[in-house]
Amino acid sequence: MSDLKGFNYSTITGRINNRENLLDINAEIPQFSYKTTSFYNLALKGSGTMNNLSLETNIADVYINDSLHFPGTTININSANDTSDVKIVTSASQTLNAANLSAKVNTRANGISILFNESTFDINGKSWTINKNGELVLSRDLVSAEGVRIYNGQQEILITTVPSDIGNTNDIKINLQKINIGDFTPYFVRSNRLEGLLTATVDIIDPFGKLQIDVSGDAEQFRLDDDSVGRLALNANYNQKTGKVNFNGVSDNQDYKFDLKGVFNTLDSTNEKQLDIVTNLNNTKIDLLERYLSSIFTSVTGFATGQLRIVGPLNNLKYLGDVGLKEGKLHVGFTNVTYLVPEANSNSKMTGSISALSLYETL
Repeated sequence: MSDLKGFNYSTITGRINNRENLLDINAEIPQFSYKTTSFYNLALKGSGTMNNLSLETNIADVYINDSLHFPGTTININSANDTSDVKIVTSASQTLNAANLSAKVNTRANGISILFNESTFDINGKSWTINKNGELVLSRDLVSAEGVRIYNGQQEILITTVPSDIGNTNDIKINLQKINIGDFTPYFVRSNRLEGLLTATVDIIDPFGKLQIDVSGDAEQFRLDDDSVGRLALNANYNQKTGKVNFNGVSDNQDYKFDLKGVFNTLDSTNEKQLDIVTNLNNTKIDLLERYLSSIFTSVTGFATGQLRIVGPLNNLKYLGDVGLKEGKLHVGFTNVTYLVPEANSNSKMTGSISALSLYETL
């Protein structure tokens, strides 16, 4: 129970009356947490009999992380005969503005089935709809999806199932159509601004067995911070057994010609190769790499050719490689001078070293 903490100054009252077949429960909990998720000022009221149960829960705030928390959350559940009508109404910080979710949940021996009522949620000022009567079944015996469609204008998420090649039931297939990356990435990436339209296929293979996840797609009009890159081809794979995420990407755009290939180990944060990315640059604008050179230079522009490797645990990454720079311009902090660099080579080993460098001070 080490993942469950808090409950100080909580009060729980109620009654069970077997003779009259009645159950009542009331709870007020100032704060508790499960793993990294925290709940504040939870008030629960429940009533029922041996055959049914109704619960009303009001939560002042559900804290996920600095970018995502859900103030004013209300959860209503009415259950009878292994079937529950569930309604969740909430709002949240930053990009998720509000949600009104409703579904009928049926409890199975080895899982659940969810039959959606028409539901809505707002993300970054855009209203998304979950179609009525879409059904999702998740159990060890059966995995199926029918009519599960989530959409906003041209943006669409369609969930279906196909027979599995390695499991005894179905695999889940999620088709993403022109998803605006910038509406969702603030939840997961805070150090950079990512934008673009993602069209991709996500295959969740053998979800209750030897789980694997394959992703294949393209990002159009991709932007990283202030740099307009263009079109990116993306592929990734996750294997639960090994805990490794393999990924690669290719950009064949004017001024942004590069490819990258990497692996991330989700099971071992102390591994010297927890993250290992190799990027090949072909006359690519150097702006994308400025954060990796900021210990030496700032305001870097120009075109880079060569290979950059980023490797190590997340708290101690090393930057290795041999990268050439042409038509460069940079600012050296300790001299407070901006220089023109017709040509330079950077041989980087963790802190970086520069060879064959000619600088011309700007006037």
